[in-house]
Amino acid sequence: MPDSHRQLTFALGRYTLHERIGLGGMAEVFRASSPDHDGLIVVKRLRYDRAADESMNSMFIDEARLAVGLHHPNIVRVYELGQGEDGALYMAMEYVEGLDLKQLLRAAQDCGMRIPIWFSAWLVAEVLCALEYVHGLTTPDRQPRRVVHRDISPENILVSLEGRIKLLDFGVAKYDRRMTHTAEGRIKGKLCYMSPEQIRNRAIDERTDVFAAGTVFWECLTQRRLFRGDSPFDVLQRICAGARPPPSTIRGDVPVALDACVLAALAADANQRTPTARAFRQEVLRILGRIHGPVVHDDVTALIHELGEAHLRSVDLRPGTEDDGVSDFMVQTGSTTQIMVPDFE
Repeated sequence: MPDSHRQLTFALGRYTLHERIGLGGMAEVFRASSPDHDGLIVVKRLRYDRAADESMNSMFIDEARLAVGLHHPNIVRVYELGQGEDGALYMAMEYVEGLDLKQLLRAAQDCGMRIPIWFSAWLVAEVLCALEYVHGLTTPDRQPRRVVHRDISPENILVSLEGRIKLLDFGVAKYDRRMTHTAEGRIKGKLCYMSPEQIRNRAIDERTDVFAAGTVFWECLTQRRLFRGDSPFDVLQRICAGARPPPSTIRGDVPVALDACVLAALAADANQRTPTARAFRQEVLRILGRIHGPVVHDDVTALIHELGEAHLRSVDLRPGTEDDGVSDFMVQTGSTTQIMVPDFE
């Protein structure tokens, strides 16, 4: 077994792995190359200490089966699912040079920058474009696949230096014909971006992703965490309670129309929520067109590069990877949070 901590390069199938750039509870991620691809790619490999866990293998295969079939400019491309000579499962994926949204928001905070409202609206519209595509997927016989991402969060939204927004990580996605299913009494996702129906372990549909996208939008506009508390239980109660401060109460230049748009996506009752990613996106674009006009690509890339440079400076100055108390509330199993919660009703 290669020592991925020390060895600079080693082979996995027809891929050469150069350096590890990420480590999670289920998998590790490498910057890699292959004769079949120009430039760099990413290889996500199931961790060796998880290889004997059948449920982990099944989850990894489920993610790859779904992701390989996704072809959309706002979704990270997954090229193939493979298995090394040692039996380790891996996925070969598109390499995106840039930041994830969590890093971008932190960089803006560190350099005292207010992210322009137009940029936040444009970014969320791009995420919603990906979700509209995913939610509309059908089987070969035109039956809906009922895909729900279930893990929309800043960490899973990539912002490329070329000015592209990419959604990734379908590791806990819900869809028909999945091999593994969530055990009764357990929930999957990142705590602060879960919908009330997720928390209560009830039936979910695309409106769960709408809620998470609404949470991301609120946080982009205000550059603050929406659901905070002294404990996981406090956070869960805040999510289920239904009271959300309009973004304009935190940032005065947010238009009232955007307040209404965001709060509609954050309705605690799914039946009162914006019904689809498509409807959410159309409303965001309508407001964006009114308050800003067409978004110029050069303006997008200039802002991303400025924040990218700020991120590099903050990495040099800030030890550790602490967050504002939220990451401490996560019990990671693979890429999921699994906690037992009561019904709040």
